[in-house]
Amino acid sequence: VQEWLKLPPEMQAHPAAARLHAENFFRWIVLMLFGVWAVWAVRAVFRLATWRAVVVIIASSIILLITSPVWALLFSWIFASPFLLLIVFLLLRGYASEFTRGQRARASFRQNLEAATLNPADASAHYNIGLIHQQRNEFDEAIKRFERALEIDADETDAHYQLGRIARAQGRHADAIKHFEQVVARSPSHAQHEIWREIGATYLAAGQFDDARDALERFLDDRQNDPEGLYSMGRAYAGLGNRREAASSMQACIEAVKTAPAYKYRTEKRWMSEAQQFLKTATSE
Repeated sequence: VQEWLKLPPEMQAHPAAARLHAENFFRWIVLMLFGVWAVWAVRAVFRLATWRAVVVIIASSIILLITSPVWALLFSWIFASPFLLLIVFLLLRGYASEFTRGQRARASFRQNLEAATLNPADASAHYNIGLIHQQRNEFDEAIKRFERALEIDADETDAHYQLGRIARAQGRHADAIKHFEQVVARSPSHAQHEIWREIGATYLAAGQFDDARDALERFLDDRQNDPEGLYSMGRAYAGLGNRREAASSMQACIEAVKTAPAYKYRTEKRWMSEAQQFLKTATSE
């Protein structure tokens, strides 16, 4: 073993030193294997190029070495308490999920862009690229992709739906209703009946409260506890001068959010705040 490790003569006379040298050699082997595995893992999870993964691992290692005294002190407290460990896990899980979701969205964008380039007649590829542009608030590019998808396949209902949503957000209410009517003609229960909520919100923004109420009634027939739908219905009733029904819908919106599961509460608490503000304003008048 000593000959294989090529130990200097002065170390061969001391078995303890030879053993230490062998242990250090083994640690370096393990460290190199771990580095290779870490690069592979970063590439697989975040879909990065190899050289980018190597840069990430090296940068992370440098930061870890510099901050190791701080981390040692911090983790000595965290690991001493399972409660603190759980809190750290819950906090970091959200950030990790968001980062991973962003990486997957970019990878999906590249894949669909390649599909649209290789096969310009692929309506689904254009639609998916449009969705990514829409999520990035790049509405002009999103509109082009959705319209291209409809040129390829006039029955691409989802493209009409998203074009309607963009038109509503931009204040083009007549265009929004035209697209939503195309959706309803093909699929009256599209997106779990959310098409009717979109129609109701569009009429509401246009000040057509009767039409808004009718559309929202169709939506709430199937989604009775939807906070956004209840809030919009409250506003429709208020626009019609029916203050009692408006207050009832707003109160139902608040209760729907309060009794919602935790994962839905975070996304829907906005409607509870809006409803509470509406009731507060209505009470002070």
